[in-house]
Amino acid sequence: MASSLSSLVFAVLIATCSGNAVQSKVTGVQAMLEMVEELARQETEPTPDVIKKISDWAGQMEVALKDEHKWHTSEQAEKVSDVNKCNDVHNYNLTNIDANFAKPAQQAGKDHLQCRVTESEFFKTALNNKCGDDSVPQAGTLRKTLTDADVSESCVFSGDAKDEKSMMDCLGRQNQHLCVLNQEKKVSDGVNGCTDARKTTNDQRDKCNMEQHAYEAKFCQWSQEMHDTCRHHATCYESAKLAYMNHQKDLDNLIPRWTQDFVGIKRISCFTGVWNTKDSATMKATKESCDKPVCSQTVTTNCINTAEVSLARCPESSRFTTATAMCPGSMAACSLADVDPSPADTTRFNDVHYKTVDKDSSPVDTNQKMCMPS
Repeated sequence: MASSLSSLVFAVLIATCSGNAVQSKVTGVQAMLEMVEELARQETEPTPDVIKKISDWAGQMEVALKDEHKWHTSEQAEKVSDVNKCNDVHNYNLTNIDANFAKPAQQAGKDHLQCRVTESEFFKTALNNKCGDDSVPQAGTLRKTLTDADVSESCVFSGDAKDEKSMMDCLGRQNQHLCVLNQEKKVSDGVNGCTDARKTTNDQRDKCNMEQHAYEAKFCQWSQEMHDTCRHHATCYESAKLAYMNHQKDLDNLIPRWTQDFVGIKRISCFTGVWNTKDSATMKATKESCDKPVCSQTVTTNCINTAEVSLARCPESSRFTTATAMCPGSMAACSLADVDPSPADTTRFNDVHYKTVDKDSSPVDTNQKMCMPS
């Protein structure tokens, strides 16, 4: 019986440990433990060669188990970091967008509105004052009341009293002529002033239209950056969250198996140590101690400590709330309120961003929009 069991153990060793390679996942520990325990119950001591192989195999399995545990410990930290990193990158991108797109667009919007205020003032003040007086006659209309002779007449007084009346009539005609000339000058000045006022107003309107186009172009860039950033953040976070949750499911299965295999490896090593004593009395007394329980809050001595293969994890209630080194944080907000509506939605954009503009005296340009819908 002893020979057959030893041969069986040896065969399992050959099958489990091929060459010098040990797989990253521990396998066969419980099967080996059953065989070793059977040998102990039979009080059968394997040959030294088999004992060495069992001992070496147990040592390799412990190393493999700890390597697997170490890898998953690192993997969990990486998965948590990936989730939190999505938020960190997103917040950095928002800061960058605010500095390079939001603030320039907002300033351009203020500049444009101020430009429209100036345009309105030109229209209401300069233009109306220069061109809005209908009482001013047009050039040449007053001259028609005088003859060429009246205009060119020279009034000469001979000193004779009988010529006094004709002299006064002549002076009256000359005075009227001077009034016409003066009035015509006023009309001419008014026409020139109106022309200048119209040009000033039109030049200001062209300037404001250019500033409007520049503002809408900057706003469009800002809007596009925000939409892209929000989409990328959602993809990053959901992908990292799924990877974290899948790894947690793996750990739900792995941690109990690590504990069980670690205990099994320690018991196997204990039995090989007993067999190596070569003292039957010590062997019999010692092998009972190989069946030690796992250490716990109630069992703290003469037990197997599995702390080496335990793994601290974020409690489910704390996941996706506050970010820590162990726990993934909640998804960082990404609001599009500041860029809605965009210039592509002409009516709504004008209603929101140009509501203070006087549409009569300073109409905004509704023909050109600088971006497509996001």
